[in-house]
Amino acid sequence: MAIAAPEPTHAPIAADGDEAVLFQWVQAVCGRQVHAFTQTSGGNRARSWAIDITRTDGGIADVFLRCTPPRPPGVEPYTTHREVQVYRAIADLDIRAPRLIARHPEIQAILTDRAHGIAEYRR
Repeated sequence: MAIAAPEPTHAPIAADGDEAVLFQWVQAVCGRQVHAFTQTSGGNRARSWAIDITRTDGGIADVFLRCTPPRPPGVEPYTTHREVQVYRAIADLDIRAPRLIARHPEIQAILTDRAHGIAEYRR
């Protein structure tokens, strides 16, 4: 008797990939190895991870990965690639916000600096 594979507990990250694809991309963008990561709660439509990257000096760089699972076109306009426009618009303003590091060219994923703390709407 064959044992069925367990059902996934979350939507797939990419139509043709998985979390490993995203973490490989993070390592390629940062030029360093992922030291540790934690999937965060919340995120509304996106799945998110707090990631520690080992720096060349042996220290740790804190980054944040957000990824929106694939959905049918026209469902809603809020995507991580749309968030990129906001990050670019505020980049030179004197406000406290994470810095955009990279936008994945194919998957709806972005990498930013990690902003420590809690979002006001989460209280």
